[in-house]
Amino acid sequence: MLFSRGMNMQQKFEKITKAVGGHAKSLALHAFIYKATLYALHLVTSGTGTSLVPFSGRPLRPYHSLIAGGVGGWLVWGDFTAVNYQVTLYLLSRVLASAANSLSGRSGLGRPRGYRVASVLVWASVMYLFETDPAAMQHGLRRSMEEVYRLDERVAAGG
Repeated sequence: MLFSRGMNMQQKFEKITKAVGGHAKSLALHAFIYKATLYALHLVTSGTGTSLVPFSGRPLRPYHSLIAGGVGGWLVWGDFTAVNYQVTLYLLSRVLASAANSLSGRSGLGRPRGYRVASVLVWASVMYLFETDPAAMQHGLRRSMEEVYRLDERVAAGG
């Protein structure tokens, strides 16, 4: 947004402010939906009447967080917008890194070998996609890679 062409600084500022506000509203709405869904699941799971366990604000069962997070993801982040897309990609990378850490004993990607393996997988995958199916890549990533990895072709063609 900051480097968008055809907009003056005032327009860029307004666009960025609107995106930040929308992001904050989405986070707040997701938190509300998450907690409300946890509460509903708590009521269904813990029983009724005097045996009701007080709601602590946390999942009563581990799978409750999956359900509540999924409901919030569907309702808040499910529509494709530029901000939702960026948030989802950011979370995907963090979830994959966390899963790798969990599977390797909590510190897998923090170790040089674990990080090296992750780097190999990411770079091998992105280069394979770039060379075999660039149309499947996100537009900005594909353009950046074309700048870096196709410069020699442009120079050879005189461009």
